[in-house]
Amino acid sequence: MGRDVRTGERSEERGWPVTLEDTISGALAAELAPLRAEIRRLTSEVEAVRRALPPQLVSVAEAAEALGVSVATVRRRVKDGTLPYRQIGRSLRVDLSAQRAATEAEVVELAEAARRR
Repeated sequence: MGRDVRTGERSEERGWPVTLEDTISGALAAELAPLRAEIRRLTSEVEAVRRALPPQLVSVAEAAEALGVSVATVRRRVKDGTLPYRQIGRSLRVDLSAQRAATEAEVVELAEAARRR
């Protein structure tokens, strides 16, 4: 919405006519709404395809490199159940297909938890 540079008030709060900025903002919001819906739909489709794919099984060392953590951390996460794995003979294979990037909400939640510590 259009704002008075000096007071920060929106134009409609002061009774002024709608500004060009207000018009553009409204038009952009209307144009972006279907695109946002399409992005949500495509995201859910990609997630469904990802779940349908066979697991990507890698060694502990490869998992550590892919996740950017140490081998000990991968082994610890396997042991506590936070990292899915398969035992193939005597070999431990980590299922990286189950890993996904954290959502924005999860990042905010983790940051808030870290601040409370």
